[in-house]
Amino acid sequence: MLMEKNIRYLDTLNLFFLVMVGTFLLWRSMFCFSADWDFIAYHLPAALQHFDLSSFVPNSKIQSVLDGFPPLPHYLQGLMILISGRFESAQLLSFVGLFLLFAAAKIVLPDLRITWLGSALCTIPLFVLHVTTGYVDVWTNLLLTIAFMVLLAEEKEERHTRLLLVLLLSTTAAVLSKYQAWPLALLFSFVGAFKFRFLSWRRLFVWSVVFAAALSSWALRNTLYYSNPTYPVVPPIVGKALALKGEASFTSKKEHSKNIPLALKDSSQSSRYFISLFELTRLSDTGEAFSWTIDQAAAEGMNSYHHRMGGYFWLTILLLACGVLYLFQIERRSRFPIMVLGATMAVVSVLPQSHELRYYMCVPFIAHLILLSFESSFSAGGRVGLRLAYAGLALWVLIRVAPSDACHGHLFYAPADARDYWKSDAKPSSCIRTSYDRALFFAGPGFREYPAEHCR
Repeated sequence: MLMEKNIRYLDTLNLFFLVMVGTFLLWRSMFCFSADWDFIAYHLPAALQHFDLSSFVPNSKIQSVLDGFPPLPHYLQGLMILISGRFESAQLLSFVGLFLLFAAAKIVLPDLRITWLGSALCTIPLFVLHVTTGYVDVWTNLLLTIAFMVLLAEEKEERHTRLLLVLLLSTTAAVLSKYQAWPLALLFSFVGAFKFRFLSWRRLFVWSVVFAAALSSWALRNTLYYSNPTYPVVPPIVGKALALKGEASFTSKKEHSKNIPLALKDSSQSSRYFISLFELTRLSDTGEAFSWTIDQAAAEGMNSYHHRMGGYFWLTILLLACGVLYLFQIERRSRFPIMVLGATMAVVSVLPQSHELRYYMCVPFIAHLILLSFESSFSAGGRVGLRLAYAGLALWVLIRVAPSDACHGHLFYAPADARDYWKSDAKPSSCIRTSYDRALFFAGPGFREYPAEHCR
């Protein structure tokens, strides 16, 4: 009885905590411009280009990204800019994903405590670092987490259509958001087909055709236009076998190796993934400090043992590993989703760039989801312990990485040479030579006042 009272007390405190943290992070997203590299270099230019909101012309490499990469996040970001008139509104994409996650949870897993799911997400440094920016990694991984929810849902006949529709929409949206989501969207769809295998063969066939058409739509479009389903990226092994063509810098082994620490260059991709997952580079004897950043890039680049490694917090991963393994032993119903989680990690571990954990944040998201979905299997003391662990880890991560710098609008980040360009009467006929993350500012205070074409 005392334990149940403690649980209710912790639930109330967590709700208050989550409202405070969520309000702060939402405010940062709405009013503080994110000057991070990917957002300035191609997410924001793509969003503006889709709605003809900018006079900026990207260089050939970035334009190939805008032409070939799945476009859904950029359309949504552009739409939010068009409606609000504020460039910062593009940074609300992650919060749109969170809204969809919580809404889907109410439909698919109505007994799930979504407030604790929100706090659980805050135990992951990369989530906190990304959620207020214009990056699309959180958005995409939340969609994959929604897809996994369906695999946790009870198989009641009256809910089959609803669950399949959630699975279809989430996997399709993920496929239309990032290439990295494609393998896992396919995996979850195949597992979904197994879960609903008892449907009549006719219904199963119709749903299979719909899924196949939806999930392959962008690959077919790119094949039609560029003879490469993942243009401008050439997929490993398959791309070489089929002689697929892409943008040169995306096919260069030298370019890819820049994101791998030299010390791990000869390690297998799966080894790099698990070293990164548990942040084992902290154990290196180099004396170099480990830190969490939006892309985990080290100032020393590939010479650093920590370059592009880690980002989930080893204590969070240790908690999830112990919790999931214990749950596998005590709750028979949890074994199927836990095995799917294991398959997910096995697939992710061999994918290119898997050691860059921001691309696959759905792995810890899903592990949190499993623990909270089956928390009733734990004793009252176990549920209190899980809540305290989440609260402590979330508080520690927020203290370490929550945004604390001054809040500025986009003009604060306009470089001096771009401001000089605005003032000059005669605009140069040649393209502008500057770095990717500065070029957009040459188009003017509103990114549309002056002609600005970027050179490579």
